[in-house]
Amino acid sequence: MTIRTFAVLTVWLWVAGTSVAGDTIFVRLVAANNAPGAPPAALADVMGDLTKRSQYSNFQLVDSKKVKLPAAARVKLKGGYALELSGPKEKLKLGVFHGKRRIMQMTVSLKEGRPLILGEFPAQDGKMVFVLLSK
Repeated sequence: MTIRTFAVLTVWLWVAGTSVAGDTIFVRLVAANNAPGAPPAALADVMGDLTKRSQYSNFQLVDSKKVKLPAAARVKLKGGYALELSGPKEKLKLGVFHGKRRIMQMTVSLKEGRPLILGEFPAQDGKMVFVLLSK
């Protein structure tokens, strides 16, 4: 292998590797209550975790967004909710807001494919839950 071939191959591998698994956080705002209804397909990958960790039986997707890592974003969601995210997934600084009021602030470590469920914040007819998933 020539030096030129090696250099081209190295650059190609570096470019191909820049979009690796776990470089995106999927943020979902979910309404939780005990009303009858089928879960939406958009929550199928996290339904097991939601039902295990909640006293509620019905979950509906309210809003969802994607954030690239490392994060440096304020994510506005329906219902006046927002998340401030900064840093890598291993040491992600997270702030939860409703309107201008900060509800929660913490530093978390996300594991790829394992949802982080935050909340049960009061809402009309139930609670609001945030689900963060690194993929």
